Amino acid sequence: MAQHVIPRYRGFNLLDLFSTSNRWDEHFPMSHGHFAESDFQWMSEWGFDFARIPMSYLYFVNNEERDSFNEKQLSYLDEVIRLGEKYGIHICLSFHRAAGYCITEYPFDLRERGNLWKDKEDLELFKLHWSILAKRYKGIGSDRLSFDLINEPPVIIDKDSKGNDPYTTVTWEDYVKVHKGTAETIHGIDPERLIIIDGGDIGNSPCLEMANMKNIAQSCRGYSPSLLTHYRCPWNKPNRNSALDVRWPWRPEYAPSETGIISDSEVQEYLETWDDERFREMYRPWFDLADKGTGVHMGECGCYRSTPHKAVLSWFESLLSLMKEHNIGFALWNFRGSFGILDSGRKDVAYEDWNGHLLDRELLDILRKY
Repeated sequence: MAQHVIPRYRGFNLLDLFSTSNRWDEHFPMSHGHFAESDFQWMSEWGFDFARIPMSYLYFVNNEERDSFNEKQLSYLDEVIRLGEKYGIHICLSFHRAAGYCITEYPFDLRERGNLWKDKEDLELFKLHWSILAKRYKGIGSDRLSFDLINEPPVIIDKDSKGNDPYTTVTWEDYVKVHKGTAETIHGIDPERLIIIDGGDIGNSPCLEMANMKNIAQSCRGYSPSLLTHYRCPWNKPNRNSALDVRWPWRPEYAPSETGIISDSEVQEYLETWDDERFREMYRPWFDLADKGTGVHMGECGCYRSTPHKAVLSWFESLLSLMKEHNIGFALWNFRGSFGILDSGRKDVAYEDWNGHLLDRELLDILRKY
């Protein structure tokens, strides 16, 4: 069997409203909220139909209380939805920084204040923000627009915690409380809106408690093993100084003999086999979820520009062929930039000039193939 609840959307994350900052800094976004129409035109011409829009709520809030959104800033969302309709691209809005949580925690000054998972005030603010968008876009069909509530919830712990650290104390009960409560708020306004929830454990574990809920799909990730996908990636600390010949498939005998430059968790990855069968076993819980009637999509996947290009292409062949087998779509992180098909900055690619951009044609061809 295969996923059949939602279309097999295929596309990209567009970063024009993305920021990792814990304050809004206009130097972070690529275009200050103005999306490039050419991005949508090219995606459509190449056969893609999905654009995920990572956002920071700080871009929209009007005041220190954070309880209202600025009309001018919201107009940029109107623009991206309009462009999506024009070019047949489904738009998925996703808060990467939301009231009380952001996956970016290192360095610690990037942490979001509060705790979405434990603090009632933050949860109510989170629901309010989504209700603003639900009201604004009610009537736009779910074939054109979906809401991805919060990017990459933290690692789930097994038992209740009385602590208040949003990165180390979240239980499945907390996870369900936030996602189910917010979904009910949205569906109370717009019952037909498609909602996507990222899996627990940073998008890697499906939530069985919310399986088969009407108009709620779940999202997984394609970033394993990190020794390959985030090779020498500056914001993925354990991999910053990795010094090895990265390959796909990966075998334990390729591991470096001296491991002092890498973390214990990374050493563990090196000492394991990563191949097609490992992927099949790793994603089996997601395939089982889809087989039982829940929509599944891979909201992010990709490899940083330092990963050898040959390994990138082989890795994508394995991952995307498996996803296609189960009718699960994907969104590459990103379209333009260090993981993307345009202007990635890879040093081992024979780029093609594309309207003033550098196009990785080989990677594009693999994405189009699947």
